[in-house]
Amino acid sequence: MMQTSRLQAAHPAGSRIDNYKEISLIIKKVQDIYLKSYKDKISFVNFLKTKDNYTDIFSDAFITRLLGCGSFLRFRYFFDTDKTKLKSANFCKSDKLCVPCAIRRAYKQQNRFIDVLHSHIFLLAQNWYYIVLPVRHTSDESFSVVFNRLNFLRKSFSMSIRNKKRYTGNNFWSDISGGVYSIETTHTQNGWNIHFNLLVNTSKKLQLVKCSDFTKSWYQSDSLSDWLISHTENNSYIHSINHLDFSSDELIKTNLLEVLKYSLKFSSLSHSHLFEFFSHTYKNRLIGSFGNLWGLKIFDVNFDDTDDDSQFIDFLYYRLGLFYVPLRQTTLQILCRVGKLGGPA
Repeated sequence: MMQTSRLQAAHPAGSRIDNYKEISLIIKKVQDIYLKSYKDKISFVNFLKTKDNYTDIFSDAFITRLLGCGSFLRFRYFFDTDKTKLKSANFCKSDKLCVPCAIRRAYKQQNRFIDVLHSHIFLLAQNWYYIVLPVRHTSDESFSVVFNRLNFLRKSFSMSIRNKKRYTGNNFWSDISGGVYSIETTHTQNGWNIHFNLLVNTSKKLQLVKCSDFTKSWYQSDSLSDWLISHTENNSYIHSINHLDFSSDELIKTNLLEVLKYSLKFSSLSHSHLFEFFSHTYKNRLIGSFGNLWGLKIFDVNFDDTDDDSQFIDFLYYRLGLFYVPLRQTTLQILCRVGKLGGPA
């Protein structure tokens, strides 16, 4: 159902839109993502109810918000750019459990990071590197054991950064100006794989020694290896250090994907693994910044798209069971008044 915008005078009801089919395909694709997520969440919530202590972490209000995510969707078609976007919804924002919210947060953070780079030009002149530091693990270790090693790595890393500022340390991090980090988790037959993704910048060029195995495209740093051995009780090691090209917005987006993305590979986790993961991380922030990127609010994102002065038409949908039905603006306002929607009116 089409809902005209505040700029209806510029595009009256009789305006032609020649690409309804394309718009419908975009809307259907997004709806399918939310419907799949909804089914997965219902299955997960049913699993939770088999656990005696699930209410210690998952309150009724939290579960209601989780299952209500995406029950209202507002799409916006822009005449000027001929683009269709998901403008707003009643997002649950639980990106550790919700695939659509994890994807949307990552997308917003990537765009926010690019805005920061362009508003602080000196950052574009820096050398940028992507570093992956896995934590040692075995197939029979619990998530908490491996995660404690990761936290030890994070604390050691933070201490070295602080020492660098106080000029009391001299190690690999001494040449690093700042950066962002994320913690990524997967589970395979080899157990819990938790690793540290780092995107760092420096005015210098890091001394990298190419791996002797030329079939691999990763690098070894002796100074970082020495730091890991001495500061992490040899519980972490270098997987890769890659130099990144930030010469264009497209390259920046491509290189940001690995760092500013969802913290969990949902497809690799069973319900029991997801419960174990969330039980130990629901109070933890798995992403952060340091050095010259500290305080730039890279991760403070608004899930709704900002207002645009372009001429547009809105398409409103409400999830009814396992289907989406179109809404009129008046129906949307009624649903919000009676508490059926947690999203914007």
